[in-house]
Amino acid sequence: MKATQTFVVGLLIFILALPVQALEPFVLYDDFNSKLIDVNKWFGGQERSGAVVLLEFVREIQENRLHMANRTYGDTTSNKGTSRGYNNLRFIDGSRITGMKATVQVNDVETKGCRANPVPSTASLHLMGSFFNTTATPTPNSVMNDVIAWIGIQRKSNSTDKPNVLEVNYMVMECRDKNCFSSNLLDKGFLGIVMTGSIVDLSLRWDQANHQFIFQLDNQSAVFSPYKVSNISRPGSGFKRIDLGHDVANCSGEPRSAAFMDAYFHKVFVNEKASP
Repeated sequence: MKATQTFVVGLLIFILALPVQALEPFVLYDDFNSKLIDVNKWFGGQERSGAVVLLEFVREIQENRLHMANRTYGDTTSNKGTSRGYNNLRFIDGSRITGMKATVQVNDVETKGCRANPVPSTASLHLMGSFFNTTATPTPNSVMNDVIAWIGIQRKSNSTDKPNVLEVNYMVMECRDKNCFSSNLLDKGFLGIVMTGSIVDLSLRWDQANHQFIFQLDNQSAVFSPYKVSNISRPGSGFKRIDLGHDVANCSGEPRSAAFMDAYFHKVFVNEKASP
């Protein structure tokens, strides 16, 4: 009887482990051991909405690390909602990427909200991608109906934590327009806290066969994020990227709302089939 119970328990453990074991291992994509950002692996970009102002906008190799910085000031024409200011590096070919992992370090962060706007300003570091489309006919070069997932390190202007404490969060959303200004939230969650200056690993995987994303901070237990939407269509956009992306409270008053982050990416990994 005891032997039978032991076998059953062992079989259950094996079955539960299958989805993770079946996924491709991570392989090194870039360790930034070069003088300049590799043009064969990356292309840079920026995004903004409203009347936001992007300042101190940095992408460079610094001592075998990718150094990125982004300071964004808010839109002064409204006291409602937020506007975006993103500094990003996109993978040259995101079509084969189903998993991303990065060793990162946030050096400094500042966020300033608005007294007249209850929505906080948020400074973020992301690993992000558009993985599939929920319709049979995706719109080419658009994220309309694409499902986007990200894992990131964040600081909000209304945080009551000490200034050096940052949150690690994740989100899965279905875009409802070509710019994803409107979206259907599929899942979001909290993974833990990290400190400015600490070096941590972030990873996300798309597990298509099991209709889920998998998020992980360092060697902590992985978090499984299931979804119920159709995932058989290729994404309209299919981008995969790393970024410093800020959502800054719109504010017509003073002091002007803002978000700033300075960070290092030490190494970036992708799933094996996406290896350059």
